[in-house]
Amino acid sequence: GAGGTPVSKPTFDFTAGGAFADVFTNPMTFMAVAQAFEDTGVRAYKGQASNLISNNEVLTTALQIHSVEARHPRGLTASL
Repeated sequence: GAGGTPVSKPTFDFTAGGAFADVFTNPMTFMAVAQAFEDTGVRAYKGQASNLISNNEVLTTALQIHSVEARHPRGLTASL
């Protein structure tokens, strides 16, 4: 392995405390929650770009990932 100690298995509440209780049974709710997650990922990469500007290799990779992540919500929106 890579060494080190792995973190504990996380737990996730995709219902947001019950606000989206039907996330796994209602396709529209699922798509809305999925789009929110995708948008969050896109914003996270964009928000860190200025911190990566000094490392061209890392910045280039992050922008490539950002580009792919930015296309995901488009597919979700088209599905709605």
